[in-house]
Amino acid sequence: MSFWGKENRGIYLLGTPILWWLSFVAISAFAGIQVVMFLRDRRGICDRLMGVRERYADTVGFFFIGWVLHWIPFFIMGRQLFIHHYLPALWLAIMGFIGTLDLFTRRISRRVRQVLMIGLLLVTIRMYFQYSHIAYGTPWSREGCQGSKWLKSWDYDCKRYPSMHGTVTTTAVDVPQPTTAMPNIGGSPAVIHAQNPEDPPQAEHFDPLENENKLNEPAPRIDHDKLNSNADKLNKDMKKAATTARGDEKNEPVVHDDEKDEHFVGGDVGQDHTPTPQGSNLQAPVPPGF
Repeated sequence: MSFWGKENRGIYLLGTPILWWLSFVAISAFAGIQVVMFLRDRRGICDRLMGVRERYADTVGFFFIGWVLHWIPFFIMGRQLFIHHYLPALWLAIMGFIGTLDLFTRRISRRVRQVLMIGLLLVTIRMYFQYSHIAYGTPWSREGCQGSKWLKSWDYDCKRYPSMHGTVTTTAVDVPQPTTAMPNIGGSPAVIHAQNPEDPPQAEHFDPLENENKLNEPAPRIDHDKLNSNADKLNKDMKKAATTARGDEKNEPVVHDDEKDEHFVGGDVGQDHTPTPQGSNLQAPVPPGF
């Protein structure tokens, strides 16, 4: 979900990728671990999971259930989903990730654990400020935008931002005045500024609330009964038309050969001759000496 405004600023609801990815991995890992533990218990193998199995199921399991209840029901709705539908579940997924990290790092040394936590915190803060430009619509540079794209699927447009290596210049061109227009009183030719091909298009008035309301409208329902009745009626009309056409072919009068020759003059019917059509100007040849 994204939109662009004036002054080369835009909003692209991407979030902080590291939090989104790690929180989803933690939720998915909990579901996978629980399935594996259940299957091993059925086979009589009791795993303690580094001694934190019960606490892991109680703490992270609570956030997992909350994540499911805040995310899966949105798929039942007959409407388009947006990023804000996932935000409540995102908080629960982040809490589940923190619980998972806390439980499975208890056996390592305290110093290593602190370094791990501080490093993760610094990376999160760094990514927050890096992507805050498209989260809050603050000014940004083209080079910084291009350097922030980790994946090709991130399709926000970096050409909308000014470059750090130079300013965009415009050129003036002369435009001939049309004959129907009023004369230029100043005497100087009209000058317009050509737009740089890399500059973004002019922003238009856009109401995000109205657009979202249109997107949230339910899809039109198809009346299958009416559709089937129309199809049946069309089939009946086609069969009726085909039957009528065959009946007309059977009722056509049969024209015999002698009737066909009624339109010609000369010779008897059945003799070899070349009939002469009626109304023609052809005359029979005159024998010599007649």
